[in-house]
Amino acid sequence: MTRLFTFFALICFTGICSFAQEAGYAYIASEKYPYGQPHPEMPAQFLDYRELIGTCDCTSQQRNPDQSWDEPQQIQWTFKYIMNGMAVQDATLKPDGRHSGSIRQFNADSTRWYVHYFSSASAPATLPSWGGERQDDEMILYRPQQAPNGMEGFYKIRFYDISDAGFKWLGVWTNEEETFTFETWKIDCIKRKELCDTLLIELEVGNLQFQPAKITRFEFPAHRAFSGNPYALEILITILINIDMP
Repeated sequence: MTRLFTFFALICFTGICSFAQEAGYAYIASEKYPYGQPHPEMPAQFLDYRELIGTCDCTSQQRNPDQSWDEPQQIQWTFKYIMNGMAVQDATLKPDGRHSGSIRQFNADSTRWYVHYFSSASAPATLPSWGGERQDDEMILYRPQQAPNGMEGFYKIRFYDISDAGFKWLGVWTNEEETFTFETWKIDCIKRKELCDTLLIELEVGNLQFQPAKITRFEFPAHRAFSGNPYALEILITILINIDMP
C-alpha cells in the first residue's frame, strides 16, 4: 500500500531571515547576516564582488622553485562585507598554516578597487597593494613588480569564470606590454551552498518508521537573492513523498 504525504514548511534560515539590525549599523556582519550587507549608499561598482560573497572550498597550486607545480592544497576562502557595508574583506585558511587575506576598498573618484594584502607568514610595516577594476565578467588587479632579471612589469591577479557557483583565480607575472606572462599561482573555487542542498527525512508515525522516503517532488516557490549573499529570504517548501507501507 502506498500513501502520499504532503508536507508544507515555512523555513526561516539562521543568518538569512530579515530582521532589523541595530540602529546606525544595519549592514554589519551578524548572526542574521553572517557576511554583512552592501551599504545602499555605495556606488553601483561596489557590487563587483557580489558573487564571491560567502565561503568557497578551493584547490590551490603554486609554482615550485624548479618551476613545476606543487601538490594541490585544499583551502577555504571567505568574502564578506565589513565597515558597515562599505568595504570587502576576504580571508583564506590553508593547511600549511600560511593564512592570508585582503581588505578591498572601492575609490569612487578613480573608479578603481584598491586591495591591501596581509598574511600570517609576515607582518610588514606597509602592506602590499593592488589596484584594478572589474572588466565585464572578470576582476583584474595589478601591482608593479620586477622580474628576477630586472625587467619591469606587473604581478597581475585575475578573477574569472565568476558565477554564483564559484570562480577561478590566477596570479601571473607579466611584462609592461603584457606580451609575456608567467603563471605562478592558480586557485579553483566552488561556493558552499547557503541553502539546504540535501534533505534527510525521517518520518515516524506512531510505532512505524519509514526511512528512506522517496521524494517525488521538491519545490522552492520563492524568489532568491544573489547566491551567497545573505539577503532576507523566506522559502516555502512543498514536499510530496511516496511511502510504501506494509
